[in-house]
Amino acid sequence: MTFTNDLFSQLPEDSKIWIHVASRVLSSSESNNLSATVVHFSGEWTSHQRPVLSDFILIDDQILVIGAFVSDGDLSGCGIDKHEHILDAFATECDFEWVGPLSITYRTPDGVLQNTTRSEFSKVVLSNNLLDSTPVLDRGISDLTSARSGVERPANQSWHGKHFPFLVASPDGYLD
Repeated sequence: MTFTNDLFSQLPEDSKIWIHVASRVLSSSESNNLSATVVHFSGEWTSHQRPVLSDFILIDDQILVIGAFVSDGDLSGCGIDKHEHILDAFATECDFEWVGPLSITYRTPDGVLQNTTRSEFSKVVLSNNLLDSTPVLDRGISDLTSARSGVERPANQSWHGKHFPFLVASPDGYLD
């Protein structure tokens, strides 16, 4: 997904970005409650008594992208932990988990988000079930400048393309 210019518009380009992935699609009610929780937290978020300017987007009721900026310094580890504690409490309350950072999230050919381990992802790629154009979530993105070009990218435009032997789709749509 590519961000529009108005998304995170009040945040400077060097803002930090965190990408959280729920282990399942959240219900409409859970998504609304998560949004309300993040909005409430954002209004009170501080880092060493400094206000944190933040914004977020929930993509497909499963991917939460949070951006944050502290105007007179870096966001502290304690400040980062605060947002993670709020999200962990929400996940516990709604009986799901946030997928670990070493997991891979990609879209199946029918557009469904799939979370898997690296070894399982490698097996899917090796079985020739994924093309190099497969949309993958690039969880290595940590700043708004990088996120502006999208947090979900074709595998051949992210680190995934360098580490997994995807089938290459030719320009005419046939496999090479």
